[in-house]
Amino acid sequence: MGFFVVRSDYDGQCEGLRLWDGRRVRFPRLFLYPLSKGTGGIVLLGEIMHQTYCRPVFHIFPNAPTVLKESLASLPLEELKSVLRQCKDAEDERVYCVNPDVIVRQVGNEWLLVPTGEYAQRFNGMISLNEFSYFIWQQFETPHTLKQALDAANEEFLDVEHTLEIEVRRLVYEYVNMNLFCEV
Repeated sequence: MGFFVVRSDYDGQCEGLRLWDGRRVRFPRLFLYPLSKGTGGIVLLGEIMHQTYCRPVFHIFPNAPTVLKESLASLPLEELKSVLRQCKDAEDERVYCVNPDVIVRQVGNEWLLVPTGEYAQRFNGMISLNEFSYFIWQQFETPHTLKQALDAANEEFLDVEHTLEIEVRRLVYEYVNMNLFCEV
């Protein structure tokens, strides 16, 4: 735990703020130091709290066709980075579209995926989407690459926890495995 000083133009009460690296700051003993006349700001002295919890996430990258499973563990770090880049690039260029046997219905503030046709024979239920997953669904209502969906999501959402890319990849991977998205 350390102390720091922040200059702020905020005029009022402040219980805490988030630093650029995601750590939260609290002000148990808030010291306000007026700045020179005409600046309209204050200086806050606070202490750094414990790191904020964020949900653990992961994504499985399917191997690029040129990579042998046995050789991954023995690769030097630079070659492993290159293989990861190849896997991401191959995944980014795949084109997906929503399954035409699944429709979206809005009920209140949530969206539901409702199976129809042949898909209803295999899947008995509905899937509820939050705002983020609905946004991703909309990207693939017309054929899009994963890279295009990632770019659109980065424009639409603020990625404070730096997990947006992995969350989009994982969501698309799950949708493909559930046959909600079809590769075009």
